[in-house]
Amino acid sequence: IDGEYSSTIPGKNDGYVVDKVSCDNGAVGEWNNNDWGLLTTNLTKRTKCNVYFKKLVSKVPDIISQLDTSGKCPTVNDDGSVKVTRVETTNGYLCKAKDAYGDSYYYRGNVTNNYVKFADKYWRIVRINGDGTVRVIYDGTSAHANGEASEDRQIGNSVFNDDRDDNASVGYMYGLTREEEINYTGATYVDVQSNIRDSVIKQYVDSWYNKKIVGKDYAQYIADNLFCNDRRILFGTGVGYVSTGYRWYNFDGNSSDYDMLLTCSQQNDAFTVADIENGNGALTYPVGLITADEVALAGGWSTGNKNYFLYSGQNYWTSSPFFGGDGSVIVFVDSSGILMPSSAYLLNKSTGVRPVLNLKPEALKYGDGTASNPYRLTESLDNSSSSESGGIDTGD
Repeated sequence: IDGEYSSTIPGKNDGYVVDKVSCDNGAVGEWNNNDWGLLTTNLTKRTKCNVYFKKLVSKVPDIISQLDTSGKCPTVNDDGSVKVTRVETTNGYLCKAKDAYGDSYYYRGNVTNNYVKFADKYWRIVRINGDGTVRVIYDGTSAHANGEASEDRQIGNSVFNDDRDDNASVGYMYGLTREEEINYTGATYVDVQSNIRDSVIKQYVDSWYNKKIVGKDYAQYIADNLFCNDRRILFGTGVGYVSTGYRWYNFDGNSSDYDMLLTCSQQNDAFTVADIENGNGALTYPVGLITADEVALAGGWSTGNKNYFLYSGQNYWTSSPFFGGDGSVIVFVDSSGILMPSSAYLLNKSTGVRPVLNLKPEALKYGDGTASNPYRLTESLDNSSSSESGGIDTGD
């Protein structure tokens, strides 16, 4: 611990992280952060493993200390959901709500201190997750001000899925296709949403991640936390061509209030890589999309808003299904910042893509979160990732 031998390990909440694990006699050791313990393979008698702990240096505690206590935050309901009633165009502040891991701290409104530079790109913090990791959304190759419209704030455009008339298409992953359902008597919602096949947008996001993150040194700072593709059914069967309303169907674009969630109601829809306690373990890479709930909590609503930090001046996808069947729809954010579940906007329409990552807290070691001094890994802003990655990759 801090370079000194100890026969005991620090507690999970004592402010330490594991730097490395070293075992002799051919054994392999790996530290499990969730269970806070050592996992070993190829272990034999008289084998010794050293676990090297170092003090966690992170700006996350400073961020959490900014929690608003003046009453600007939306009301938290008894069930942990958050009642949102409007856009937030003026103020910028930090609020708290429960997610699957504990207390989560989300940014709302005209926030100007949630910039991150990571992997040679700029990101905006959406929230601090309940496990202390940091959820960020892609925001370009340079720091963009709130209200600035720019295509640079997304990695490109993609359809969500190709088949607009199939309930399977609202899935970030899915099971039976419509053709298979026709030939399979008794196909059920579980069969359709069984997370066997990748959606088109998942393939697009995974391809970007494989090119830009995999194999780079900064990949070690990315954490496994869930991405919700909430396919809870309100009406219909969720199978094939049958008209089906999902949870966001209640939000018609003119609602005066709506209860937002940072939890995911169905484990099958909680996409993770290895976490099978809170998630489904179905992902290849720890990358996903923002939810409509997170957009609403950030300040988006059913009217235009150019002042909240998630406005990009472009249409871009969330992961939240609105309607399935004859004309399937995924909620998206439109070019004026509106959270839009329009039935005229189908999921086979090419739309902007903004990947979301969850960073380990130590990725925010330096900076104050402003555009000119973003949170980052290294002290130098110019070299914020080159020394971590072995080279600067400037392409998209």
